[in-house]
Amino acid sequence: MTADAGDHLQQEIVAEGSARNVPALSRFLRGVALCNATPSTS
Repeated sequence: MTADAGDHLQQEIVAEGSARNVPALSRFLRGVALCNATPSTS
């Protein structure tokens, strides 16, 4: 996914969350962040 597409997707998710259930969006984004995290090498 290109950076522009990623930015657009993020904007769409945030806009959708403001119109719907914010706590559910928060849980979703937290899960996505955890799945996308890079493991520490220390």
